[in-house]
Amino acid sequence: MSRYKQPYSLYKRGNYYYYKTYSPDGVRTTGKTTGCTSKNQARAYCDQLYKDGSLWSHDVKYAEYTQTFFDADGLYFTDRQKKASPHTIAQYQSIQKNHLLPYFQKINLSDINYTTIKTFRLHLTNKGLSIKSITLIMTVLKIVIEYAFRDRLILTDPFIYIKPLKDTTTKHRDAFTLEEVKIVYDRMGERFKNQILVMALTGMRIKESLAQTIDDVVDADGFSYIDLQYQWYNCKKQPLKHGSVRQIPIIPELKEYLYFHEQVNDLYAEIQDIKSTFENYAQRNLSFHSLRHFFITNSKASGINPLKVEYLAGHSLKGQQQVYTNFRASDVTEILEWQRKIFDYLTK
Repeated sequence: MSRYKQPYSLYKRGNYYYYKTYSPDGVRTTGKTTGCTSKNQARAYCDQLYKDGSLWSHDVKYAEYTQTFFDADGLYFTDRQKKASPHTIAQYQSIQKNHLLPYFQKINLSDINYTTIKTFRLHLTNKGLSIKSITLIMTVLKIVIEYAFRDRLILTDPFIYIKPLKDTTTKHRDAFTLEEVKIVYDRMGERFKNQILVMALTGMRIKESLAQTIDDVVDADGFSYIDLQYQWYNCKKQPLKHGSVRQIPIIPELKEYLYFHEQVNDLYAEIQDIKSTFENYAQRNLSFHSLRHFFITNSKASGINPLKVEYLAGHSLKGQQQVYTNFRASDVTEILEWQRKIFDYLTK
């Protein structure tokens, strides 16, 4: 008497159980997710599929394949060698929910080809999305397609024929001049003056500056510095990407300006009214981010080592610069003299 053969087998990828079965002609199929983190639950899920006669199916729909794909403990983020930040995980999940699933959820993976992808990209363009946004959405889709190709759910990877869009509309963002920063600071309401000084004197991004408080300041070796490890995202402090973590020396007076305002939209609206009075503000593409550009431009023009400015701003260094550059707060204290000069000009 032959031994009973289980119609499926279970295995774990990340925190979820997947199953493989056999086609009617005895060919072993590729793995599919059960969406279950418990083996008993996964077995019950497969048993029900078997009873319903749907355990084996030649075609796998996009929604089924990606059911837990971009979960923090799902296939993609547990399969990566480099740990992803909460921001990246949330961003990919948002793209999946708002763009990919609505379009592809009922489409079989085997039916996604060059024409399907080109049509989808045109769909995104017609929605008025920027080239940058479309490129990011297509990058996330490309990840799914590459995994489906490795799992032999599609015969060829159609992305090898897709050329990236060229962004011919990118506008250079100008920096505020010192005099313009002074005007912004003088006219900005008392609630938000701190944000002007913090961004202009440290070069932090808006989400970075919002997350810093006096608790993030370290006093050592006769000076103080911000131990910048967090940003304000989704209404809470979240870790920065590793490459953006840095130490920013600050003059003592700047400590009292490190506190958070929740009315961020009011802050944007207030600076909008002020910048609109500047000559050629639209053509110069001025924004709140121009305070950060002021820090980079003015500090370099004042003689601060450009590599040190790039480090303080959190820009990624390239090539040998990245390999051989590892600054600490004590290596960039010359910024303190520049901060003192700018602080006195703005506040007096």
